[in-house]
Amino acid sequence: MILVTAAAFLLFWLRDYWTLQLGPARSVARRVWIYAGLVSMAGLLLWVLASTHNTAQFISDIESPPWLIGLFAFHSIAAVACFWMKWTGRYHLAWLAAMVPAPVAWVLFARVLFTANDTIAEPVKGAVILVVASLLIAPILLAVLRGHRLEMGLDELDYVLGFAGWTNCFGAGLTVLAIPPAAVESFETAIRALSVH
Repeated sequence: MILVTAAAFLLFWLRDYWTLQLGPARSVARRVWIYAGLVSMAGLLLWVLASTHNTAQFISDIESPPWLIGLFAFHSIAAVACFWMKWTGRYHLAWLAAMVPAPVAWVLFARVLFTANDTIAEPVKGAVILVVASLLIAPILLAVLRGHRLEMGLDELDYVLGFAGWTNCFGAGLTVLAIPPAAVESFETAIRALSVH
């Protein structure tokens, strides 16, 4: 499950890095600072929820149908929005795809962090969340604030929006496949089988 979570964060980070650079050049720094605040808030929310709830109860809550339906709906709507922006040429709106930072990746991360090591102290878990949030934010902040914007032609713009759409489809698929307990066990069994060979 750790590999699936890392892959999810990597794909969503690429989506965010590319889409944050689309839109008006004069507001790129503001968009990146808003993104940094939203990622920080996602990490803080995860830590607060996990530290105020019993770990088993917290995990069962995020595996409940309302959470799963909400995550699936969010990523499905985000995918449709990205494909719509691509088809209609509304590239200036593409940065909005990064404004809700990958809820399914954070839920998978919570599952890994809070179930794998029940013996880890709460401050250590908080530090791990801070490190992950910093790894998501720092490269984007450094690249964009140094003025390293990507120059993209029409084909690249279409590619970025298509990638963002398919990444959100991946997020919806992860909701269905990876979060329910039976799916988690089958993922772990498959990874163990692959590692044996």
